[in-house]
Formats: sequence, structure tokens, C-alpha cells
Amino acid sequence: MITQADYEKIAGVNWSRLKMLRSSPYHYRYAPPKATTAAMVFGRAVHTLVLEPEYFASQYSVWDGPRRGKAWLAYREANSDTTILTRADADRAQSCADAVLSCDRATDLLLAGASEEPITWEDTETGRACKGRPDHANGRTIDLKTTAVFEPRRFSSLAARLGYHCQLAFYDDGRHAVGHEVSGDPALIVVQSDPPHDVVVYDVGPDVIDAGRREYRRLLRLLIHCEQSNDWPGVARGQAVRLCLPEWAYADPDDGDVEITIGGEKMEL
Repeated sequence: MITQADYEKIAGVNWSRLKMLRSSPYHYRYAPPKATTAAMVFGRAVHTLVLEPEYFASQYSVWDGPRRGKAWLAYREANSDTTILTRADADRAQSCADAVLSCDRATDLLLAGASEEPITWEDTETGRACKGRPDHANGRTIDLKTTAVFEPRRFSSLAARLGYHCQLAFYDDGRHAVGHEVSGDPALIVVQSDPPHDVVVYDVGPDVIDAGRREYRRLLRLLIHCEQSNDWPGVARGQAVRLCLPEWAYADPDDGDVEITIGGEKMEL
């Protein structure tokens, strides 16, 4: 097993880093390391329970009490080489994993192949060293996501904003580059992070992957330009930006007054 720390030592740009260019080159160059959030810890726990359950006991420990006092400090010290979960989060992560593993469509995708295997390649256009770590891969590239934003319409917007399509295109092209067989469309296994832990499998078609490929390739070209010129502009690129409000903010607050009756008295809102 390759740990996350070992993976981070491998040379090459990965999607998690490359996507920071979507904000600006300045953010890519100067942003501090991304803090680990509770949601990230929870998502990783679900990943381990689904994709590498044999490693869960060695990577995670579960604390049942309040995180204060001598007993907590002693437990934290004794388990400093693990990620410590609360009992509530551990149970919730197990429920998410159980939901995924009870979904026939999801388990069919995970029957064959390998999980969490790093790949490294050189991008043929830019010569840039790249790396990736697909959640699972066989003929298809498969990513597992935990999310509170679950309904398909809202999730599609979230996926576009977070660049899930770019990530899958990046992984697919990396797998092609190292000679892996890529014989089907990528897929997203999405599990609701809170009860009832519904599961949806999204097939990610060629049109979506093509859009992701155009975006990540644009970012690679931008990265090479910034590295060669040593120029890392921010969002405004040194220029003043006109503030534009969303359409709803221009509405006249006096339009469309509503009259209601409260306690027999009429009032306008």
C-alpha cells in the first residue's frame, strides 16, 4: 500500500494542485497548503472502508468520549499514527460504505481492477510530469464521492464547479499514457454523506470527458507559460474590475408588494 504521504512525494502535478489554476496562477503559486477539513477526513474514511477495508484498522482509530481531559490526551498520544474518528463519524462512514457495497450497480464496477494505485506520466504536449491516483480502475476509471449535495440537478452543478469531469479526463489520459486498457466511459459512485445514504452511479459520457479534457489541457498550457515566464498573475491581472451584481439584486424592492392580514390588520410586505 502507498500512503498519501508517499504519494505526495512523487514528482509531478496532480489534478488537486492543477485545479488551483482555475482561480488564478497566483493562487496556484502562492496559496498555502490546503487545510484538512472534517469533510475530507470523513470522505477518506469512507474511501478506505469501500476500497481498501483491510487497511482501515491500521489507519483509523475511534474515540468514544469527549475530546478533552487527560483520557483524551492520552488516547490521542497513543494513537498519533492513526486518524482518530469520533464514534458518530465512524458509524456514519460505515453506513455510507455499507450503502455503496449494497448497491449492485456500484459493486459491479468495483469487482475487478485495482484501487488507489498511483500512475505517473509525461504529458506529450507540454512535457510536464503528471501523476494521478484513481480511486479505482479496470477498463473504466471510477471515482467515489461522498456529498451532501445529492440530487442529480444540483450534483451536476457541483461536479462542474469542482471539476470532477476534468479529474476523470486527467486520469483517463494518464492511464492511456502508461498503457492501461481504457475500454469504457468513466463513472462516479456518489453516496449521500448523511442518512439515508442513498447511492447514485453516474456514467460520465464522452461529451463530459471532452469538456474536462479541454479544461485540464488549458490549465497545463497555462502552467507551462507561467513557469517559463515566471509570471503568476492574480484574478484581476493588475486591472480594475467592474462589479456586476446578479440579476435579482437589481429588482426594485417596491415592486410586487404583497398585502397580508395579521390579527385583522392589513400589512404590506
